[in-house]
Order: sequence, then structure tokens, then C-alpha cells
Amino acid sequence: MIPERGFTEKRPSIGDFELMTQPGSITENRDDIMQQTRMILLVLKEIAVIDIYGACHLVQKFLLLPTIVLNDQLKHIFGDHLASHGTAEVFKYMLDELQNREQTQTDWDATRVIHVACGYYSDASMKFCRHIGQSGILKDMLDDLQRYQTSYMDHENFHTLIASEIIVLHNCSKAADNKHIYDEQDTVNRIIPFTTAEDVNLAATALLTLSYIVQPGDLSYLDASQSVVCFLLQRLQNSLDDPRLRSDGFTTLELVVGLGNLAQHDNNKISITTKGAVPLLLNIMERELPLEQECAINTLGTLSKLESNRKNILKAPGVIPQLSKLTEHHNAAINAAANRALLLLTKATSTEVKKPVNSSPHGCDYRALCKRFKESIGLSDAYFEEAYNMCYCNNCHIVRGDELYYLRGEPPKYYGLPIGWCRFALKVPARASALQVFRKWHVAFHGTVLGAVAPILECGDLCLPGDEVMGGKKLGEREGHFNEDFKPEYFDTKQVFLSPSIRYAGCGAYAGPSQFKDSVTRKTYEARVAFQVCINPDSYKVHPQTIGAESEIDSKFNNQELEWFTKQRGCLIIYGLLVNLQ
Repeated sequence: MIPERGFTEKRPSIGDFELMTQPGSITENRDDIMQQTRMILLVLKEIAVIDIYGACHLVQKFLLLPTIVLNDQLKHIFGDHLASHGTAEVFKYMLDELQNREQTQTDWDATRVIHVACGYYSDASMKFCRHIGQSGILKDMLDDLQRYQTSYMDHENFHTLIASEIIVLHNCSKAADNKHIYDEQDTVNRIIPFTTAEDVNLAATALLTLSYIVQPGDLSYLDASQSVVCFLLQRLQNSLDDPRLRSDGFTTLELVVGLGNLAQHDNNKISITTKGAVPLLLNIMERELPLEQECAINTLGTLSKLESNRKNILKAPGVIPQLSKLTEHHNAAINAAANRALLLLTKATSTEVKKPVNSSPHGCDYRALCKRFKESIGLSDAYFEEAYNMCYCNNCHIVRGDELYYLRGEPPKYYGLPIGWCRFALKVPARASALQVFRKWHVAFHGTVLGAVAPILECGDLCLPGDEVMGGKKLGEREGHFNEDFKPEYFDTKQVFLSPSIRYAGCGAYAGPSQFKDSVTRKTYEARVAFQVCINPDSYKVHPQTIGAESEIDSKFNNQELEWFTKQRGCLIIYGLLVNLQ
């Protein structure tokens, strides 16, 4: 979400933007802008120390004015660039300086400029969101929420401050690396008072922020008023009528995901459906916008978990035909989401059937197929703990009533269930219990090739390129991957790479496919394998995806957060072999 445009002082004209003579040329001279931005930041750091108001004018003129003419892709690159050069830390210094002043109107106006800049670039760049968290700005903003929660309606400056800070907190709540900050600062209780604000925009943004950070046991905090639901649905309608897919700072994607998050609360399921969400979701499902389509289908699926809603959704014209059409979509994620939604709409949910606790229903054909594949590899049964096997095909997933994503670890972090895969549980060493890894560590996935499965199980760990394993074989980087002779500057290939998303770890770049001809079905399948692991939260770093993806890979995780890597040994516990057959 981006803040509303408009500054306290007269906004300079586009012609005052001195980096380029023509606004349209910005997109054609990206490298020039990046180079000159580095120079501006150097100047900004120096001026901020001696002239805080002059520094704010620089921010307004050279960091905010470009957002008027930058497209979303370039704004994203611009935001990443600003994060890499310490802009968040400069903003933190400037905000501290302004906080220590007499709080004249000029001080309030200058603070507003910095907050608007934080709002714009946290909307554009997940990297910038993480840097805002690291800088300490989020902690200061949360302190402001507590300081002004009873007085923000009494003074225009207080209200403006809170409204702009809630926007930044909303944007930054999507960054997984910021979750521990929100948890440590008791953010839920600090935001709750604003969810019932008379300003419905503020109330809606506060609720959407909560929807990203509440624990599964605290969904009662997400109970939205009818006015907030209507506001969000109207914004969604307006965004669909806008060629930029935006309305009042919200993107279509933000609104669809936000409604899906709020729909975790049963009261919201009802109000979102009865107030007209289904036709809007259908509208999105009919557009060729892959990420928005998938999220719209998932939101529809969440609404369908309530029986009264299912009846209404089934009556809605066009829903079932469009879902049926999307089950044949070339995008695998859309295909799978449509199949799940149809299952939810046409079959009993998990609350209405008796389901097994630790396994898929008996007779699951996909589970049996994957088991035959696993047996064909010739792995010893001594590696496996059959009681914890789990099939994640759509049908088994729906019958169990599972969510798509879960929190795990201290601090908690999301991982995605490996939908479409089947897990064959592995026996874990005693240190897994001693270290309480299933409670304290994070969950991730590591895709690999079939030929590497047996050596990994024999070793009992994921090895680094350069390691010498049993039999004297020295490991190297896989063909087609970065190596010492071909890699980005400063990129270290001698690490173990994982991801919280099986969509990334299980893609062809990591989980190289092999062929499997099944003796029962007589069909040939493309087989991929991966490992499910627990990883120590303090042992790894987060990095953007490195497979050249031009669109978001997983609707839950920004591409900036998809790759985890570590050089530490002993920080992983492998507990599942995953199989996917297509």
C-alpha cells in the first residue's frame, strides 16, 4: 500500500526533478538514475547532519517526485537500490533528529515527508521493508501507536502521523524477517485500538496489518466491522476498474490477499460473501493475471469452508464453470488452486468427515503411486519412519482440513505445505529431540536430483559443494548453477541452499526431473524429489531468488525472500523425502 500523494508545502513540478530533463526518459536511463541516486544519498547523509530540513527537501524532491513517473517494476528496482545504500538508516537518523526538536509544524511536515518515502518504497520493495525493520524505524512507529492511541483523533498532526505509520507497518508486516520485531514489540495489542477507528481507511489498514501477524490462535482479533468489509470490497472494485490495478493506495493483489486473510475468521467469511465478494473474485479469476488469479481462487476456497457460504457460492453464476476451466490452466499453481476450490465446494470439509490424524485417507491413488516410485529407487527401509508419512495431494489436503501455510520455530516463520507432493518420513537423530527442533527450528525444503538421494541419506546431512563424501567423491556445483567461474559478484556458491517454499526448492532448476514408468498404471511420469528439513533460525541468511523468475513464484513469499543459505554444519535435520509425480 502506498500513502496518498500530497505534501504540506507546495509540491514541486515535474520539471523541478533535475535528474532528467524529460520524466518519460527515466525508464530509459535506469543506470543513470541509479548512479545519480548514489550521489544523492551521499549528499543526503552529509546534509542531514547539518540541515535536517534541507535533507527533507532533498528526500521530497529526489526520492518522492520520481515515484510519480516510475512504473512499478522500476520503482521496485529503485527501492532495492535505496535499501542497498543504507537509505533506511539515514531516514532513521532524520526521524530521530526531528523527534528531538520542538515539534513545530515544520517538524511535523518534515516527518510526514520521511514517512511518505518509507511508505512508497516499502510498498515497492521487500528488501526496503527488511531494511526498515533492521534500522529500528518499525520499533519507533510502534511506540508512536502506543503513545497516541487515545489522542490521535484530537490533533490533525497526530492523526496524520498514525495514518502514515500504519501504512508502513502494513507494508513491512509482509516481510518474514520482520515478524520477530512485531512479536517482540507486542504489535497486535498496539494495533487493535485502531481497528475500530472512525477513519475507515485507517481501521481497514490496521486490520489488514493484523491479518499478517496474528497467531493462528488469535483469529478473534480479525473480526471486521461491516463498514470495513464494504470499504475493502469497494476498493477492490475500484482497483479492477483502474488500469494500474490500484485504488487509494491498495493494489488488487493486496486486497485479495487481505480479504483471504480476514476470511480466516468465520464472521468475516459471512460478511465478505454476503457483501458481494464472489463476483469480484470471479472477475479476477477470468483475467490473465497469474498471481491475482491464484489468490482470488484461494480466497474463494477459504470462504467456501463455511457451509452456508458454499451454498451461496455454488449458486453464483459462472463460478463452477470458471473453476473447471482453470483446472486445465497451463500455470500449475492456478491449476492446483482451482482443483482445491472445487473440492471444497463440492465435497464435505474436514469438520464434517472423520479423518486420519497422521496420514492420508486409505486408498489414495497418488500416495500409492508415489510409494511405488520410492520403492523403485531401492532405498533401505531402515531410513524411514512410516507412521509420519503424509500425502499432500489436493484431495488429502482438503480432507485433513489443512491450511496452505504454517508457522514454525522461535521466532516463528512461515513455510508452505508441499502441495502436490508426498512425504516419506525419515528417522531423525536423537539430537532432534534434545534440541526440540520441531518446536524451535524453521521448516524449509531442499530440491535435488534423484541420483543424490541415496548419498544424502548415507551421509545423513546436506553437504556443501567442495565436500568429500563417502567413497571419496568430491561434490561440486550442479551443471547450470552458479560456480566459481560463473556467478554474481560476492555470491558464495559453497553453501547449502533451501527455501520455505516447495515451489521454489522443487522447481526444475533444483529438483531436476527424471522419468518413472509405473508398473501398475503403465504410464510414464516426470518425477522430482526434495527433502523437508528443520533448520536452526540463527544459522542462515535470506537472499532473493536466483533462477531468473520474472514473476512471483509463491503467493505467500516475495521473491526477495525465497532463497535461504547457510555454511554452518549441524544446523539441519532432514526429516522427510518428498516425491512429486506428474
